[in-house]
Formats: sequence, C-alpha cells, structure tokens
Amino acid sequence: MAENKILLVDDDENLLASFRRQLRKRYTTDIAGTAEAGLAMIRQEGPYALIISDYRMPGMNGIDFLAKVREVAPDTVRIILTGYADVDMAIQAVNEGSLFRLLTKPCPPQVLVSAIRDGMRQWQLLNIEKELLENTLKGSIKVLSELLSIIKPDAYGLTSRIMPHVRMISDVVEDPSPWMTETAARLCRLGYVVLPDSILRRIHKGKPLEPEELDAFNRHPGLAAQLISHIPRLEEVSQMIAYQGKRFDGGGIPEDDVAGKDIPLGARILKVAIDYDTMLEKDLSKSDAIAALRRQAGAYDPDILQALSDTVAQQTELQPRAVTIGLLKEGMILDQHVFINRAGKIVKVLGRGAELTETTVEYLQRIHRFVGIKEPIKVFMPVKPKIDERDIKPIPEAQTPPQEAQ
Repeated sequence: MAENKILLVDDDENLLASFRRQLRKRYTTDIAGTAEAGLAMIRQEGPYALIISDYRMPGMNGIDFLAKVREVAPDTVRIILTGYADVDMAIQAVNEGSLFRLLTKPCPPQVLVSAIRDGMRQWQLLNIEKELLENTLKGSIKVLSELLSIIKPDAYGLTSRIMPHVRMISDVVEDPSPWMTETAARLCRLGYVVLPDSILRRIHKGKPLEPEELDAFNRHPGLAAQLISHIPRLEEVSQMIAYQGKRFDGGGIPEDDVAGKDIPLGARILKVAIDYDTMLEKDLSKSDAIAALRRQAGAYDPDILQALSDTVAQQTELQPRAVTIGLLKEGMILDQHVFINRAGKIVKVLGRGAELTETTVEYLQRIHRFVGIKEPIKVFMPVKPKIDERDIKPIPEAQTPPQEAQ
C-alpha cells in the first residue's frame, strides 16, 4: 500500500538522515541519493504516496526526475526542494512536473511536516475519488451486462462468445485501451433491449428483414452508444459501440465519412469479432469462417483480421460437460439455450454461448426452484493447460538432520 509511504531523493546524505529521523514515527520513509536510484526505488518498492526531491543533483535534476515520476506513477504527489529557487525554475517545475509544492532550503521541520501532511491529504483525496469512480464504473457496467443477460439472452450469448476473440486481438494489436474495448464488447448489444423478439428471431434464423425491421435493427448501435455516453469516462466506449458495424472502407452504419484507421480501434475489433461469430453460428469451421471474412473486400481492417487468424489457434480449449443446475459455476459457457414453460408458453431465459456469472448462476438456480428447468444442462468448461515437463523443477532432496549425540 502506498498510504504513508514517502520517498526522499537528495545527494546530501546528512540531510536525508535528518529528514528520515524527523519523519520515521509518522511515515514509512525510503531514501535515494540520485534520481536514477529514486526511479529504481519506485520500481522495486513503490508505489509511494509522496516523493520529495532535491533540485540540484548529479546527472538528472529534480524537475526532470519528477517529470519521469509523473509518467511511471501519476498518482504520486510530488514536492521539490531547492536552495536555488527563482521564478523561472518555479514556473518550469509547475509546468513540467505538475508539482504539488516547492520548498526552499533550509526548510524548517514544521514547514516540511506541514507540506507532507497536506500532500498526504491530497493523495488520499485523489485516490478516494479514483476508487469511487472506478467502483461506480465497474458497477454500472456489471448491472447493464447482467440486465442484458436476463432481458435479451441471445444478445448476451453473443457478447460472451466474442469476448475471448476481443481480448486476444486487443493483445496482438497492442490496443492502448483494452479495458475500453472489452467494455464495448460487453455492452455492444445493449440496443437490443428495444428490438422486438420477432426481429431477433429472424436474424437468428438468417431470414431477411423487412425494410422497417432493417431500419430498426440498424439503429441499435446508435441507441446503445447514446445510453453509454451518459456514463462518465465511457465516452470513447460509446464511440466504439456506435461504429461496431462500420466497414473499413467507410460503408455501413453510421453513414458518414469516417473510414479506415479513423474508425475507433475498438470498433474495428468488434466488427471482426462479431462477424466471425456470425460465421461460426452458421456451422462454418474456424478456418472457413476466417476465409469467408477475407472474401469480403474492404469490410475489415486487414491488421485486425490477421490478428484474429493468428490467435484462433491459441484460444483456450473448451471441454463439453452435462451438469445439473446445482453444479453450474461462474465461468462455464452454455452449450444450449435454456428454456422454461411459463403458463404454457415456452420462454428462453438464457442463450447458448452465454458465459455464466455469479448473478446468472443464481438467476438460473432461482428459476429452477420455482418453475423448474430441464436437466442436465450442456456447458463448456475451460480445460486447464497441460504442464510442460520442462517447466517442472526438481525438488531438492530433504537433508537428514544430524543425529543428536547420545
């Protein structure tokens, strides 16, 4: 934990020792004699809540050092200490290092302690806000995803099926925001909630849609994007969802001039993953599905398509199983649709391909208690990778303790 951890960087050993004595009862304090040593401490012992650096040091000066700290540890509060304070240096320190405070030597103990106390308070405020935003964001995404799984089980099944492809493609193309792309994949079918089941059944069976049905279907990415855009920090995710059906050559939805690399990377990944899944749902083999995508000239980013081809063979092997409702576990993938008989009407409660979560497992078990679901349920389980014998390290033989003297 970074809380209460401070790093002091100064080439004056006596000053470091003095500061450490003053602060040891209040904070966990590490020291470094140079900027390079300070960066090494961050890698080895970080993160730190607060770093205080001298300005004049051999090699890298304090401003350049704290600018690098900002790159590797942006949440750390940074203070510079100098005996050569002037207006120009202060401006440079603020502009380049985004410093919290600038202190001058000699620095009275009470001033130092007060600055550190304020810096720690600043770190706590920043991290509380960050944690609140992240938890709120994760909670919002989870709620929307779980609702989709219950309201439109077929749509949720698709998002579960494409997720492994999305993750692996993102890794291969070095996606700078993989969590955004994964979030877009989870919520890309959120617009399905307003589509009539009759349209979804026709799509699932591969039947052509009437003009008004096609128009309604084409609007679902824009609707989902509009809903997502109201959640803070998901603006980029919203754009990925809006452009999930956009062709690389500029055709498709939305009808605008955006094409090629100007289409959000996450949207280009979604386009390939979704259409690949569509081919697999038509019972094509993996190689035939990729070949079918390649024949659609201009539809896909060639780099993304190649990344899919490269990763398909590496995907985790799945093992079929048939289990009772009580043995369903988070992480299993449904290999069948799950139906119930509700007042004489057959209703689908979860679709094939859905990756089970804690919520959906509880949802199925609750339905089973009150209505009943035909068992067993066909699922896929990830196969644990086999251990390569070359990775097995020999266990040293236990040494026999010496016999005690009789």
